[in-house]
Amino acid sequence: MNAHVNTAIALLKRETWEHRSFWIVPTVIAGLMLFFFLYAMIYAMPHEIGYDLWVDRMSTSDHEALERIGTYLIPGLAAPFFMMMVFVSSFYLLDALYSERRDRSILFWKSLPVNDTATVFSKWGAVLVVFPAIVFAIVVLLSLLMTLLTGLFVIFGGGNAWTLVWQHYSLFDGLGAALTLFYVETLWYLPVMGWLLLASAWAKKAPFLWAALPPVGIAVLEKMFLDSDHFLDLVGGRLAPFGGAHGFEGRIEEELELFGDSVSLGTAGFDYSVFGDLFTTAGFWYGLLFAAACTAGAIWLRRYRDES
Repeated sequence: MNAHVNTAIALLKRETWEHRSFWIVPTVIAGLMLFFFLYAMIYAMPHEIGYDLWVDRMSTSDHEALERIGTYLIPGLAAPFFMMMVFVSSFYLLDALYSERRDRSILFWKSLPVNDTATVFSKWGAVLVVFPAIVFAIVVLLSLLMTLLTGLFVIFGGGNAWTLVWQHYSLFDGLGAALTLFYVETLWYLPVMGWLLLASAWAKKAPFLWAALPPVGIAVLEKMFLDSDHFLDLVGGRLAPFGGAHGFEGRIEEELELFGDSVSLGTAGFDYSVFGDLFTTAGFWYGLLFAAACTAGAIWLRRYRDES
């Protein structure tokens, strides 16, 4: 058991070392967000509003509004990181199994006592566990730093940093909501991610084209011979956030609107049971089966393809 755990940890470390974009890209984004925040607070605030007037406006805000701001901080900061993770994860999966054949390093890795299943699953572990862990750690640190600095600016304006800012910071509610939304949406995108991983295992050149051309070809042939767009609608619905989950898409939008008026995440303002509607959607489970099939195909290709 310990040997398997040590192997898994070693493989995940390998992915982290070889793909520095996992921490470089989110760090750069966090640095830019902190820079613009400081610019707004140090330059724009005193010239446009003034610390005193800003603190007066905060002091007249009701308690629930300050609670919402404190709870929205982590999900709000995480939003641009979510978009970044889509692009970084997509390029990572397209390159995950292709790069080792391109530089012939697969011959070295296959000489080690690590089976193909463990190697392929390490790619999933990197994109579903390691990368999100790094990103959310950066988001939490950024939120803590911005909350601390906001309190200090409130002090400059003559306000009480604890009552206006620090006591309203909600780490666990904000992080819990952000992680829940992230992983539920990730489950929806798993078939797309699985297809990219399979294309990476199959392609000898240009894995992006191998990933893009088959769906495009199927959609074109369907249009030519059947004059329909069912496959295109299926793919488009899967690429859009919950676009193909009929009924659930409208429900989640309604819940998010209600959530905007709630006091804080995790209360009755947001009904987490809404995700049960997604888990009872047939398309959701078909997608997971397709992702599993793509993973099995990637393992088979890596195991039996002759790279000598």
